[in-house]
Amino acid sequence: MITPFQGITAGLLLGFLVGSGGAWYVQGLRSETAIAAQADTFDAAVAKAKQEGIDEEHARAVAVAKTAEQGRKDLEKVEVNAAVSTGSTVSLSNAATSYAAASSCDTGVARRGASATRAAMVLSELLGESNRRASQLAKTADDARTRGLTCERAYNDLTPQGRSR
Repeated sequence: MITPFQGITAGLLLGFLVGSGGAWYVQGLRSETAIAAQADTFDAAVAKAKQEGIDEEHARAVAVAKTAEQGRKDLEKVEVNAAVSTGSTVSLSNAATSYAAASSCDTGVARRGASATRAAMVLSELLGESNRRASQLAKTADDARTRGLTCERAYNDLTPQGRSR
């Protein structure tokens, strides 16, 4: 038979087990809720970081596109300057050639001989060739400088130090 003491003890033990099980269940619900809240916070942080990365990449692409466009404009200016310089070189060369040709018709120069006329023509040709070469070298140097400056601007646009200036 069961004594009253054993009944009370069994009831208390059963109550303790049911209470512990209930507390365990409630604590499990609380933990799941906390984990779900952390997962939501983590998901929001990941989405924010992705968006910030996309925005940063877009800003960099826009900066590089702007720099590239400015570089193209600068190269067009170099081309125009080279064309103007070539025009000046051609007119200078034509003037030297006409001077050399006129000197061959001059009776004083003609008396000095054909060698003086040839020398004037050779000097005229040398002047023309040196001016053409100088124009080519100037265009190449201007082109390289413009491309270098464009590259430097693009680098500065892409680096944190350059963007903070």
